[in-house]
Amino acid sequence: MGVALQLFGGFRAVRDDGQVIPMPDRSRALLAHLALAATPIQRTVLAAVLSPDECESDQRRNLRQALYAIRQALGHEAIVCTDHSALSLDHAIVRADICEFRRAIAGSGEKSLLRAIELYQGAFLQGETFRSSDFEDWLRARRGELLEEVVNALLRVTRLEADRGTFDGALSHARRALELDPLCEEAHRQVIWCLAALGQRSNALRHYEVARQLFADELGVDLEAETARLRSVVGEGNIDVLQGRRDHLTDGSDALRPHDGQHEPASATPPARKPIRAAVIAIGFAACGAAAMVSLAMFQWPEARLPPPETLPSIAVLPFESSGGEKAEEVIGYGIAEELTAMLASHPGISVLSPSRAARIGPDADPSDVSKQWGVRYILNGSVRRSGQVLKLIVRLTDTQTGFQVWSTQLEGDDKSSAELRIAEIIDETLIGFSGAIGKEEQRQAWGKSDRDLLEQDYVRRGEQFSLRFNPEAHSKALQVWHEGLARFPNSVRLKLSLAFIYRYAAEAGNGDRVRNLETACTLGREVETAPRKSRYEEWLSHWLSAKLAQWCEDDFPRSINEIEVAIDMAPYDASARADLAELLANAGKIETAIEWLQEAIRRDPRPPDWYHRNLAWAHYLDGRDDMALQALQSQRNLQPNPLLAVVYARLNRDAEAQEALVAYRRLNPSFESANEVQRPLTSTLRKKWIGDLTSVGMN
Repeated sequence: MGVALQLFGGFRAVRDDGQVIPMPDRSRALLAHLALAATPIQRTVLAAVLSPDECESDQRRNLRQALYAIRQALGHEAIVCTDHSALSLDHAIVRADICEFRRAIAGSGEKSLLRAIELYQGAFLQGETFRSSDFEDWLRARRGELLEEVVNALLRVTRLEADRGTFDGALSHARRALELDPLCEEAHRQVIWCLAALGQRSNALRHYEVARQLFADELGVDLEAETARLRSVVGEGNIDVLQGRRDHLTDGSDALRPHDGQHEPASATPPARKPIRAAVIAIGFAACGAAAMVSLAMFQWPEARLPPPETLPSIAVLPFESSGGEKAEEVIGYGIAEELTAMLASHPGISVLSPSRAARIGPDADPSDVSKQWGVRYILNGSVRRSGQVLKLIVRLTDTQTGFQVWSTQLEGDDKSSAELRIAEIIDETLIGFSGAIGKEEQRQAWGKSDRDLLEQDYVRRGEQFSLRFNPEAHSKALQVWHEGLARFPNSVRLKLSLAFIYRYAAEAGNGDRVRNLETACTLGREVETAPRKSRYEEWLSHWLSAKLAQWCEDDFPRSINEIEVAIDMAPYDASARADLAELLANAGKIETAIEWLQEAIRRDPRPPDWYHRNLAWAHYLDGRDDMALQALQSQRNLQPNPLLAVVYARLNRDAEAQEALVAYRRLNPSFESANEVQRPLTSTLRKKWIGDLTSVGMN
């Protein structure tokens, strides 16, 4: 059932059967914002506009609650999620008067203009007040814009009617324009013109005096010369001129004809008052919150997701059910699903079913039916229950093709405003990434296939199982798998990316011929860069790889930083990428940002791997925070002796422990060459620091 949304003259939502729909204030504000937007609006922008004085987690929670209320009242499909990060109205379901008004204003005919005037039943959201100061600012600016549009429409209709000689209708529309905008001098001129043309000369002159006094009192200015000339014509009683016979004008000028500002006479002098009115409008725009302005003017439809469905794991996230049947639990479960969907959908390596479609999948749906209807490989669902001040969740991941539950977990969290976001973060990090639950299941499936049935991505998944172990033996097996795959799929960007990453790592770790490994990585990297067509996932990995190779192959730190920023923008929630690229940022001298990124990665990941802590220790060391570097090293679950540990001990004047770490490291790595550490890509200042500290502990 459709809904008529009235925004002129107040707020009123009415179903097609006549039922009026009540709505909380934030939901009303959200609907109005979306109704007026020409393109989808980012969630972050909407959240900030609706709750500008709240922290980010509260902003997101308030947006989720407003969305939940709208979907409960209007149906889940009333608001469309575009790529899960932006929102728009489904105008086939919600018919807003503001949208019809804008279409009518854009029309060129008189009938279209009259329809726009009819729709304007009062100011936009007249009488409505909202708790958000940013939304109030946005609302004032929008009211000004819409007022300007309807007044212009009235003036255009007035002129059309005057041209036909129907001065009664023209006078009525000109007076309506003045009711809406008493300081519109063009409307005053049209009223004077129409009164005189109707033979009401004294009323026309009286109106001129009223207008002159109004402008003097309100603006401290005189009326324009054009208005004064019109008064002279009226005073002379030249009816031919007043009724539109321009051939009787002695100078042939069209300056005294009322015009609508859209069709200026070529010979007319630009009115002196327009800069004043334009300035008032500009001030109204400037008063708007930046987020609100951006949301209307700059957001475009997001680019299409390029990877075909069969090359990426796909998932539908269902709203988490309430175990206790409480409304509050249902809202929390909805919020977790919303947050999680947005996070998963931002990742280039997974395809996510839109929330509106996922909402059609019932909790008891047959997985095989879901696979056939929606084409997704996995379903994520669960339940939520409140126990005192604690949230308890059960989360399940089901393979739709087999019907088997491939992963499940139980989570607990504080019943706070940030709990939904934190729980979604934990699930997100547990599911995706190279070592996430979905990745592991994809690896298991790849190994379950016969060799003759392997696809390109199967070779990638098989090799990933070894590559993430970070030891020479495992990497040798990964190389074997990927080279076999590349022999079979010689143009595979995914396999070339995987090989380039592992060869570069081998050069850093000193596994094999360092120079040859680095040359191979750089060659593969160049082939990937020039590949004619790459999926979004491949583009992301390509930027990640290029950030590394720019430092290791070219010592090009500015380019590396640029590649890092692009990669993070493409996958903002991926903790592994953030932690790995942060090391490169530190090498390039962006140490504070690197530390922030690493701390964020460790916070997001419920079980961060040890190398996150090692990278954080490295960044702290480069920043001169040796005590914090040692603390980060000791946060590892399996602390292994390494050159950085020895250097940090020495800088803290713990020489005995430094030598002990050094001896233990050499014993575990008898083939170690200090050149491997010396050749690490660093800015000149940081390189000098590192080499000096290595020398001080006897690793020269």
